[in-house]
Amino acid sequence: EVKNMKKLKLFIISLVFLLVSLLVSCSKNHYTFVGINGIIYAKGTQTVTISVSDDSTLFEKNLKPEYVTISEQLKGKTVESFTYISDTKAEVTLSGTLDVINTNVSYDYYELELSNEALKGNSTATVVLTVYTSSPKIFANSSLFITGSNAVSTFSLPYGEFYADYCNTQNISLPDTNGEITKISVVDNKLTITVSNFKSTDSTKYPIVNVSKKCTSFDVNLSLYIGLSGYSEDLCK
Repeated sequence: EVKNMKKLKLFIISLVFLLVSLLVSCSKNHYTFVGINGIIYAKGTQTVTISVSDDSTLFEKNLKPEYVTISEQLKGKTVESFTYISDTKAEVTLSGTLDVINTNVSYDYYELELSNEALKGNSTATVVLTVYTSSPKIFANSSLFITGSNAVSTFSLPYGEFYADYCNTQNISLPDTNGEITKISVVDNKLTITVSNFKSTDSTKYPIVNVSKKCTSFDVNLSLYIGLSGYSEDLCK
């Protein structure tokens, strides 16, 4: 009977050690990733890059959108893709429009959750994103307007690019016969348009040019004022 008790005691101790080891092996490490490269806007499609510096937290190679869960504040956005770049880097692309847009602030911090299927070592993570509560806009960095002479504007994008091969008079036009486009150039991913011989009227103070969706990575047709200082236009209608 004493021997049986000893065997039972040994069995219980062994079982306890086994359960502890299983719990340890199944335990999850949870990480928080901040300082993400990229910005999400209330509207449109944007991609952010998640980089990790801790070698103990590495991305799995076969990443899927369903491994990413959006927070309540990001409802309305959809995870289009979750792409492996390297063991320490991955990209997440979100599209759509936020259900609730907080117009009291220009930007806020919202979260994504990565499941343990996304990270090695059975780990999970919270990704903190910078989310602008406006649409991405094209901006006129500099403008010049002289009545009866030249109107010039140089535009920049918040992200993406101008396609220089398509930025020409075939895809950028002045529908009004008042004035003519005399120069179009793309330098350092900035688009400059010059309109000459334009005269202001009561209905049209500045020349307006039509820019084809072929000209930018946003795939949207634009109508832009030329020569208007501080001008911007939404890229997601």
